[in-house]
Amino acid sequence: MLGNILCVFSSCLQNSPKSMHNLILGCLLDLCENSKTVSHIRVWRGKADQSAAHLLCDIWRKEEMDLNVRRTDDGALAGLFIKTVK
Repeated sequence: MLGNILCVFSSCLQNSPKSMHNLILGCLLDLCENSKTVSHIRVWRGKADQSAAHLLCDIWRKEEMDLNVRRTDDGALAGLFIKTVK
């Protein structure tokens, strides 16, 4: 039953509008507090055989694009300034 619930939430995440992502991710996070859920998340596959990890990375990248996050050529965050304490 737990596996079915995770599949439903994962599929909802993949097919829902961005405005729903925070709610669905919150539910998935709560479900993942149960150690038995990790194996179900690992085997989940969505559209075009997309894994849960790939889906979450896609959501992350899209969020960075929406926020205009800049990155260097090697993938590090660009434009960050760190103040040093003297």
